[in-house]
Amino acid sequence: MIATTPRHQHSEAHLEKIGEHYTLREQALILRTLSEEELKVIGATNLNPDKDYLLIARTNRLVNRNKNFAEDFSKYTPKDNHDFTTSQISWMKEEKFLVDRRLPANATEEEKAREYSRDFHENNNGVRFRIFYRLKNPGNMILLEK
Repeated sequence: MIATTPRHQHSEAHLEKIGEHYTLREQALILRTLSEEELKVIGATNLNPDKDYLLIARTNRLVNRNKNFAEDFSKYTPKDNHDFTTSQISWMKEEKFLVDRRLPANATEEEKAREYSRDFHENNNGVRFRIFYRLKNPGNMILLEK
């Protein structure tokens, strides 16, 4: 059973997967927050849809609801810089892959670089990653002293 009416149209396959892995409350958040296209994108990456739909939905909601909220996450630093950096590089490779899919096959390196930069800034990918990482790994981040 799927909770509430979603804001977006979703495929039966995604509705089934979400219904199997999430509570009714979590389902409602995912379906209100993520479009069918976003669910497909998550499925095309190395993210784990069974766990990460909810984290991406929460990240998007936090970024979209309160721009200042992102500043709260800048007060955290990773305990393990290696894990954080490795995860961030993986995230950026996924972002590059997704941008590459949108570009024409004959795009020049200069056009690709411009689009990577535009996408990174327009979608607040640095902030989104920090929030996603903190939500996924709460014990791996520590609050900086003032």
